[in-house]
Amino acid sequence: MPQRERVFLLVAGLLIAAALILRLTYIDRLEPFVDEGANILSSLDEGVRRAFDPLGQGRPLLAWMFRPAEFLPLTTVTAARFLVAVTGAFTVAALGLGLRLYAGRRAAVIGMSLWAFLPLAVFHERLALQDPLIAALLAAAFALLVAAGRAARSLQRMACCVGAGLLLGIAGLVKVSAVLALPWIVLATLAVQNRCRRPLLERHLLMLPLGAMVPWLFLGTDLARLGGRLTSLGSLPALSVQSGVGPRIAIMARDIVEHAPQYLSWAFGYGGLMLALLILAAVVFAQDKATWWLGGGWALTVLGALAVYHLPYSRYLLPDHVSLVIFIAVSLGPVTGLMRIVLTSGTVLGALSRKIHTRTKEWA
Repeated sequence: MPQRERVFLLVAGLLIAAALILRLTYIDRLEPFVDEGANILSSLDEGVRRAFDPLGQGRPLLAWMFRPAEFLPLTTVTAARFLVAVTGAFTVAALGLGLRLYAGRRAAVIGMSLWAFLPLAVFHERLALQDPLIAALLAAAFALLVAAGRAARSLQRMACCVGAGLLLGIAGLVKVSAVLALPWIVLATLAVQNRCRRPLLERHLLMLPLGAMVPWLFLGTDLARLGGRLTSLGSLPALSVQSGVGPRIAIMARDIVEHAPQYLSWAFGYGGLMLALLILAAVVFAQDKATWWLGGGWALTVLGALAVYHLPYSRYLLPDHVSLVIFIAVSLGPVTGLMRIVLTSGTVLGALSRKIHTRTKEWA
């Protein structure tokens, strides 16, 4: 194994370990967040599950997501948080693998550093929430898409696409809001094909949507009830308007305008000025159309969230940041010399400069 590859693996291991340590620190002392109780009890208590109706709320896998917490020698809340913290460390590893295959070691280190220390990720991956699992599944799906593009044999490409599709389908069952990542998935797939010097459309790519459909088939006739309570809860009011397409578009446009300042305050409240500078640097240093496709996919995902969510919360941003981190890492990976040192150092130092609060009610 080349020396540089050994160094990269060492750095990657340290970043994964650091990510896990950050997420596990004092998780037993955090004040309970209101959604944690509903999420955990929906998995562990039949009565709460019937009342909460995860299927009707568009998150059917919540009925099983936290059941492994029963088998850990910890309090139930701490055990559930432990599972999510491990999921966050897995996201760091998945991003490292995908970026290593797509753009090389530099991009992988930048992406892993960002996710390992990004306050938005660290904070939410210390709570018993569903959004961190969606982020992990999206990162792993991206890694499999890149592996498909680099595979030499057709059967390998098909297998990787099926695997990526399955992960995307599962993400949609964790929370149906994962479908907002579809524009990014499409553009990321095109970016991978372009980067790997393959035709933009190939037969093995058909396995991606087919694989994504398989987990949904397990719902059977319950598929018709998926998300049925979202409109009654006021989460998606644009979908409940009965007077035609025009009023729905008007409501979505209004929500985009109203929610954008809130989304910006959350993004920069967690990431600080450094996040804005990194996004600006990524735009400046983007070198090819494939990188722009990755950035465009992130922008479309955020725009979709602004339009669809009527009652947004900061945790909803977490899956969106997977595509953002990938865009930043791919754009800044090729930067060399002093600028690369400044940017990569700023990535870590800027993230660490924000204190990770232990009072969940101040941030969630």
